Amino acid sequence: MTHPTHMQLACDLLQTDFYFTCSVCAQMTGTTDTEEELLGAGGMVPFSIEAKLRKYGAIFRQGTSDTRPFATRSGSIVTGQNSASSLLTAEGLVEAMSLGVRMTVV
Repeated sequence: MTHPTHMQLACDLLQTDFYFTCSVCAQMTGTTDTEEELLGAGGMVPFSIEAKLRKYGAIFRQGTSDTRPFATRSGSIVTGQNSASSLLTAEGLVEAMSLGVRMTVV
C-alpha cells in the first residue's frame, strides 16, 4: 500500500465541499504558487492550492520566504505553508487545544 504525499492529501481536501465551507473567511496558508515553481512541482498538482484557497474566500497568508516554516491559526483551523512548517503547525494545534478550542481533524 502506498501512502499519499502531503500534496495529494491537500488536493483531496481542497476538492471537498466541507473544506470549502471551513475555509470561507479563515486565515489559511499552504504551498504558494512561487514555492511550487521553485520546487518544479507546478505540474504535479491539478490546480494551485493558493489560488483555490483564495477563490473560496480564505484570507491567504504566507511567510517571508517560500522555503521557511510558516503556520497560521484561524479559530479551529491550523494550516502550515510547507513540510518545513510541521512543528509550527503542531504548536498551533496544541495552543488552540490548550485554549479550549474545539478542533476537527480531517
